Amino acid sequence: MLRASSNIDRLPKVSFRHTKTSAFTFKEQPKAYCLSTMESTLCLLELLNSHHIENLDKKSLENFLNPFYQMVSYQLSCNL
Repeated sequence: MLRASSNIDRLPKVSFRHTKTSAFTFKEQPKAYCLSTMESTLCLLELLNSHHIENLDKKSLENFLNPFYQMVSYQLSCNL
């Protein structure tokens, strides 16, 4: 989508380094380092926390991806 839209391409971008692998198993990511939006959000929140930019209780992030996992599970069940 970024490549197809010059409007989106002009928006500011945020990038960060991580070592996570996507659990978005029903769709192949373009590159090994690519994450879904929800996975990226969690990763960024964890990074901001580790750099003391955010002050989130780590326990509050434990279930952050549960809706994402449920969505992936549902998508996989529909693909049977």
